[in-house]
Amino acid sequence: MGDRGKGWFFVTLRVGEGLPRMVMEGAVEKGDGMSGKDVVSGAMALEPPGPSTSKAPQRLVIGKVAPTARQVTCTWDDGTTSVVGKGLGGDGLLEYREPKILPVAGSGPHWFVCLAPEGKGFKSVAVTK
Repeated sequence: MGDRGKGWFFVTLRVGEGLPRMVMEGAVEKGDGMSGKDVVSGAMALEPPGPSTSKAPQRLVIGKVAPTARQVTCTWDDGTTSVVGKGLGGDGLLEYREPKILPVAGSGPHWFVCLAPEGKGFKSVAVTK
């Protein structure tokens, strides 16, 4: 964050040995307050956009929640769920090895990632604790 209380975030994705690509970006402001069960998220396919991927399932969910959120549940199009719990800290680099809700330096909200099983797609996301 700069002196004026504004900053910018970038989320990059790398699948396997492929090159990283930017999948999300946006402004953040000091006091970007989220509370209670507030959640802001985006869902996308793992494959880069293109004609062959236009109907690919949106398997990756990236979002932000209030710092008080202890659990996020992602629901997939077949009714199954993935549950993400609170992690212990972060440096702004979320490695998808173990899903966690993590603080990111310079960001008021905490961030999370959900990944649907192969062949499943995004239906909804909610703060459940």
